[in-house]
Amino acid sequence: LVLSNKLINKSLFELEKLLYLKDNDIYENSHVFITSLPRFGTTIFLNFLFSSDEFASLKYSNMPFILSPNFSKIFNKKNVKRKERLHLDGIEQDLNSPEAFDEVFFSIDEKYVKEELIDYINLILISQNKTRYLSKNNNNFKRINLINSTFPNAIILLTYRDPLQQSYSLLNQHKQMCALQKKEKFILDYMNYLGHQEFGLNYQS
Repeated sequence: LVLSNKLINKSLFELEKLLYLKDNDIYENSHVFITSLPRFGTTIFLNFLFSSDEFASLKYSNMPFILSPNFSKIFNKKNVKRKERLHLDGIEQDLNSPEAFDEVFFSIDEKYVKEELIDYINLILISQNKTRYLSKNNNNFKRINLINSTFPNAIILLTYRDPLQQSYSLLNQHKQMCALQKKEKFILDYMNYLGHQEFGLNYQS
């Protein structure tokens, strides 16, 4: 209900700003934006940088209130045992694991994103008492100009992997995700809500 409805998300975001937003100067901070093709090791790199405890990043504990990271902390969530993610690639996750959830924000519309990007990242930083934001998103390459113009000291990291290995991994992941999505429709809906269309039945080039 929340993830699929932009009106609900935007309303919760406005509530967040009223309750939690502070006039912090985050423009010149060296925020980090990871991007690359899918299956290029971005998640491993994200987890490595996040483990330094220097960054704030959206986490599974923010679900489903992706646009209201402070509001999401009000809800007590059951302890989720750390387990391997659906990709079956050896990467384990729990509620404290960072993930590429900011695509929910970026997918609203271009004008809205330009106007609200600073406040949105500021709210994420406030929710975790940090000064640097960390984003992993395969679509970040589409908004490099926006990132640079908004945060002049931002660091954009592009991961690289042997193309043949990446292609083989992506094909295997596509087949596996298609099978999962045919078996459980919510997985397909969930991927669409999050804007993840790199593989699976909702694949877009």
